[in-house]
Amino acid sequence: VMVKRELLGVDAVLTMSNADIDTPMLQPWVAGSPEFAAYLDAGIALGHLGKPADVAGAAAWLASGRESGYVTGAVIPVDGGFTAR
Repeated sequence: VMVKRELLGVDAVLTMSNADIDTPMLQPWVAGSPEFAAYLDAGIALGHLGKPADVAGAAAWLASGRESGYVTGAVIPVDGGFTAR
């Protein structure tokens, strides 16, 4: 997910890197195999798949520019700690 916003005439480009998110596209894989679901969960430090609201909240924060105005050129991991493992 990439967010671009303009601050005082300067573009800020930010990227979010997310782990597996519990969406309708992933559901057939997870529902069809409890072992696969457990495998995915085990790879995430928080122990569960992300929700679409997790990604949406991070994107809204980045796009707002109010609280994130000094953040630029960054890749923000929205992955429940996947990259920290």
